[in-house]
Amino acid sequence: MAVNAQLVKKFRIQPITCPVDSIRCYICSNTNNLACGLDFKTYQFKTEDCIDPNAKCGKQTQMPLEGDVSTHGWVGVLRSCYLPGSLPGINETNGCHMWTNYDQNFTASYCFCDTDKCNSAYTFHSAPHFITFASVLSALILCMQ
Repeated sequence: MAVNAQLVKKFRIQPITCPVDSIRCYICSNTNNLACGLDFKTYQFKTEDCIDPNAKCGKQTQMPLEGDVSTHGWVGVLRSCYLPGSLPGINETNGCHMWTNYDQNFTASYCFCDTDKCNSAYTFHSAPHFITFASVLSALILCMQ
């Protein structure tokens, strides 16, 4: 299965270096190793230091195009260091955001985070949002009793 080459260039996989204040991210693509996919097997991959001190860890997820039977439901996943400004117009805050390249009829989910190894997650959750959700759910359960 081929990943959009233009976007792989923008979502840069960087070589290993050892800057002092860099973030450590998983670097892989499930086009090369299926263990990098949705069912991520962290034990099969090492993390690498990102070159740019402003980099974030990222995960790109490309769902199959609607009606495209050639992919047989394959979902493309790319984990790497993300350099802010690489994808014009995308929300680069921590969390997951959809991004579309209309010129190439391409849409993918991009998840960003800023702690070591954080791009291992299936989905990216924000602790404050989870705590708020858990609090509301607990209150509802108490009210129902």
